[in-house]
Amino acid sequence: MQDVTKTNSLVGFALLSQLLGKNGSRNFDKVTKTKTVENIMGNLNKDGVQQYIDFLTKLVLETAEADE
Repeated sequence: MQDVTKTNSLVGFALLSQLLGKNGSRNFDKVTKTKTVENIMGNLNKDGVQQYIDFLTKLVLETAEADE
């Protein structure tokens, strides 16, 4: 999985969104005692990082709305 993300940043973002999203865990690395998310994040290019930031922003806003 991590080898694929080294060559394709879009795959990396797709994996991150699944591992950390609604059906995953925001603490994926801690829960699994791995560095999967950390390694995938390290392989993101500029566009992948921007998509990840947008994803996190949306996640935080949705959580804030649900709390209201």
